[in-house]
Amino acid sequence: MNNELPEIKEPEEAEKVALQVTNLDFSKYIAVGGSFTAGFTDGALFIKGQENSFPNILAGKFAMANGGAFNQPLMLDNIGGLINGSDILNEPRFYFDGEAPTRLDKTPTTQVGVIAQGANDFHNYGIPGSKSFHLLAPGYGNPAGLVTNPVTANPYFVRMGPTATFSVIDEAVAKLPTFFTLSEVGGNDVLAYAIAGGAGEDQTGNPDVTTYGENDITDPDTFAQTYSLIVNALTAGGAKGVLTTIPYITSLPYFTSIPYNPLPLDAAKAEAANQGFADYNAGIKAA
Repeated sequence: MNNELPEIKEPEEAEKVALQVTNLDFSKYIAVGGSFTAGFTDGALFIKGQENSFPNILAGKFAMANGGAFNQPLMLDNIGGLINGSDILNEPRFYFDGEAPTRLDKTPTTQVGVIAQGANDFHNYGIPGSKSFHLLAPGYGNPAGLVTNPVTANPYFVRMGPTATFSVIDEAVAKLPTFFTLSEVGGNDVLAYAIAGGAGEDQTGNPDVTTYGENDITDPDTFAQTYSLIVNALTAGGAKGVLTTIPYITSLPYFTSIPYNPLPLDAAKAEAANQGFADYNAGIKAA
């Protein structure tokens, strides 16, 4: 009987595939955009969501070629949300409790107006809630703008500690990017209207964004001009980049869960319905 085992050969080392960057320079990658770029997840911004933001994932891949550091203005917890003193300004994230999405029953620890660790060396300029024209607004990161009426600053941009008079694009360009992503810009120009249940105005034909309400829909021509200015600014120094579009807004749940005008009502039926719900509506208002 032969008890000798056959010789076990060492597996051949797989041939490594050389990375081809085709004249792309990822050494200073800057991401610009809104909530998706920031890593906004489950209705809030929190550390794990930021770590899983698509720019952070891309930066990890870029590092395999010639990519450099990629720093983000991390929140202080995985609760999400913001507090102003002891008051909750932005609510904690959602989680699924087995029956439905539910807000986490915890208090956020990230204070509004407190600069995030690592300020002046951030690479992710994803600003939750920002509309297209906000990215060009001077002072959008000035803490003083958080207490004006109307509010002229964004608390997430304030956390990044920008120059008080700079816009988001000013800050991004000042970092001298060699490569950039510009993602989902324009989504909030329509989404805010939907989230508010249509409680806003369609500003088509009005280029004066200073007259817009928080939930208004941006004039299409104004958006086009704004987008061009943003792209021109980001590419002025020779940087290359990727522009991404936004999902079909009308496919989002805000537009599909409850169809617009689902009941065919003429004027007479609408009046009858209003009268029928008069007592109910009065009770709601009184409460």
